[in-house]
Amino acid sequence: MIRRMLVVLAVATFAFLATSPAGATTIVYTSAACPSCQGLTYSLTVDGNAGGTSVTVTLVINTTGWTGGGTQVGGVAVKISDSVTGGTLTSAPTGGGGDWTPTAFDTNLTGGTLLNNCSGSGSGWACTYQASTPLNNAPLDGSTYTWVWTLTGPAGFADGVLAGTFSPSVQMKPENADGNFPGQLISDSPTSEVPEPGTLVLFGTGLLGMAGVIRRRLNL
Repeated sequence: MIRRMLVVLAVATFAFLATSPAGATTIVYTSAACPSCQGLTYSLTVDGNAGGTSVTVTLVINTTGWTGGGTQVGGVAVKISDSVTGGTLTSAPTGGGGDWTPTAFDTNLTGGTLLNNCSGSGSGWACTYQASTPLNNAPLDGSTYTWVWTLTGPAGFADGVLAGTFSPSVQMKPENADGNFPGQLISDSPTSEVPEPGTLVLFGTGLLGMAGVIRRRLNL
């Protein structure tokens, strides 16, 4: 029986290690304290590999507690580093069938903060907004929405971002269906909550430790 358990643990360990990319790191930032959020909450997740030149950035906004003006998430923007040089918006809410723009990121052309409709002002911003009226892709009705970017930078870019030393920024612009901006721009600098360097590797190491204990018992 003990030998069988040892075999099962060994197989599970190698399976977990095989599914975990070398040097993979995840950092999760949250809106734990956000004076300007007007009731909504969000998380910002950054995933990447050590030594890489790109990271995946996921912004999730929960509008359940929204108390501000406007009826739509008109646009969102994130900044994880001043060194971002390019990237792509890979996923965005399309419940109303409309488009988001820009889908490509360029610090000299289509980046920038939301107050200037992603006009390129301010370095390092990944910015997108609903492209056509009436706005209908992301109503502020208690729903949860997700945007995903792949952002790139120079050599060492991922290492710098995943070190967690840069204070990121998140913006959300509430708008009415006609595209008018009725109130306050949400702008926040979230705090790092869950740094997870190679979680699966750590779990696999624990399994190896358990296997070692069982093997010692078997040899007694």
